[in-house]
Amino acid sequence: MLIQEMRNRSHGIVAKFIVGMIIIVFALFGFGSITTFLVPVPKVASVNGDAIEEQEMLNAVKRQRSILLSNSQSRPEDIDDDRLRQMVLSDLIDRKLLNQAASDLGLYFSDRKLDEDMLRTPSFQIDGEFNADQFRLLIRSAGYTPLSYREVIRQESKSRQINHGFAASEFVTPSEINLAASLSQQLRNIAYLPIKIENVRHDVNIDEQAIVEYYASHRSEFVTEEEIDLEYLEIRKADLTEEVVYEQSALRSFYEEAMDGYVQPEERRAAHILIEVNAEVTAAQAKEKIEAIYKRIVGGEDFAAVAKETSEDPGSAELGGDLGYNPQGTFVEAFEEALDNLTPGQLTEPVLSEFGYHLIKLMGIKEAVVPLFDELAEKLDKDYRLLKAEELFVAKSSKLSELAYEFPDLEGIAIELGLSVETTGWVSRSVTEGFAANSQVMNAAFSDDLLKDGNNSDLIEIDTDYHVVVRVKDHKPSDAKEFTVVQSEIRDILIEAAARAKVIETAEEALVLLKSGSITRFVADNAGSRWVVLDGISRQQRELDPQITLAAFRLARPAEGEKTVGSTILGNGDAVVISVTKVINKDASKLPEAEKKGLSGLLAAGKGNLAYTEFRNGLKVSADIERF
Repeated sequence: MLIQEMRNRSHGIVAKFIVGMIIIVFALFGFGSITTFLVPVPKVASVNGDAIEEQEMLNAVKRQRSILLSNSQSRPEDIDDDRLRQMVLSDLIDRKLLNQAASDLGLYFSDRKLDEDMLRTPSFQIDGEFNADQFRLLIRSAGYTPLSYREVIRQESKSRQINHGFAASEFVTPSEINLAASLSQQLRNIAYLPIKIENVRHDVNIDEQAIVEYYASHRSEFVTEEEIDLEYLEIRKADLTEEVVYEQSALRSFYEEAMDGYVQPEERRAAHILIEVNAEVTAAQAKEKIEAIYKRIVGGEDFAAVAKETSEDPGSAELGGDLGYNPQGTFVEAFEEALDNLTPGQLTEPVLSEFGYHLIKLMGIKEAVVPLFDELAEKLDKDYRLLKAEELFVAKSSKLSELAYEFPDLEGIAIELGLSVETTGWVSRSVTEGFAANSQVMNAAFSDDLLKDGNNSDLIEIDTDYHVVVRVKDHKPSDAKEFTVVQSEIRDILIEAAARAKVIETAEEALVLLKSGSITRFVADNAGSRWVVLDGISRQQRELDPQITLAAFRLARPAEGEKTVGSTILGNGDAVVISVTKVINKDASKLPEAEKKGLSGLLAAGKGNLAYTEFRNGLKVSADIERF
């Protein structure tokens, strides 16, 4: 709805206050790097004279490693550190080149827009509101300070402007659109011959000696998972609310101090009629129209009826212009100012906002409500306990972090803090449930510091309200599995490999026969299968395996009365021989204009991405890049 857009673009006091909060976060926590110029900073590369510092790369490597471990089945030992560092450094060089290009082009991204974007970042929010503690926790865990994170986001935003610039500047010609439309609507007559792997498996015989030899040469692949038994101490903020003890006077003081947070603010029920100002309607034309509507209402016509007839805000017109009750700051400034000066039942003269001209009527006012102490007793108790539990949580977490270094085990810490030592039982790196499945816990548990040296971990922040310290209680190293345990598994592996090779061989034989002129029935009988004939299939054919469709449309157009043949291997191991006998191009002029417009946008975006890629490659070719 148009009025919702007005609300989204509001610049009220609350929004300004929240933006101020993030500025305070940077002011309080972002100046830690001010003295770094006093000591030499190790560098790993130079890009046109601009250095990439070693710490920047180490932080980026750490972030990328965490992503790999949390988003895939990768294990720490599977990651090639040298390759990872090279990939990260190459990415940093690309970023540096784009940053330099953005500066050369004079691109700009304002502090206010940066702050607003970060305020809207879901990962920095708790219950839909920006949370400074959550913000600091997440960027710190990624190796950033508030200032360095802000600068990274600024540079990435400017780089996106370059990308968007290429995308916006590209266009496609009508002939290109028609060609793409014709290809996208193309139909093909095909026949395909499935060679199913399941029909081959039962004919495969595996020699016992082959199983023994496979085990001998692949023994490292048949091992038990390395396992650990963890013990841990945990602190949850939610568990600490019951530990909070207070006097009634403290709760009353809390009520008085936090009163503003419990007040239900004044709300005003507005109705409006909107005449838009846009590319087709000038401000003068809109004003002339709204003034005529104003005269009708002043002349005695019903506001709601006129709104339903004339308002160009579809979201409220059907309701007679009614916008319901809303607190101050909901609408854009001009609308708010006019509404604030009304008394119930009063109508404004035409008011100009960034959306057009409005007639605004105040339908009613709900006065601000200040709830009494006794009415809020239950909520005050809950909120006060949560507030004090936060203080207990911070203090207890800090103490746990400190004691984890001082004590050789967890028993003494548990006694000191009134906690109990918990255990996970045997878990491996592939555990998927419980807090042990957290990548931070697994990385710490399998580190040399815990696994070999027997130390307690650092404090691990599972989330903002849940902290743990872990220790390896026991360890089972990975070990080779006995032959008798894996014999059946190896047999299945060898059967599958032999069956796959057989279906590929059969498909290749079928292709040779087809190309030599053999009749299709003979080819099918020789392969032990039957042809499936389909006429007029499209690229979006839903009833057909997409791999078959893709392979069919990759084959060349056959000459009249001829066919083109090829094959593909499906994900399940089946082989499919494909024959294309006819290609039918549709008349692109019959494609609906809306679809042509969408296709034009896709083609232009593709061209823009290609141009952007070429631009980035050009930057690298002409740059002075030195790696140390």
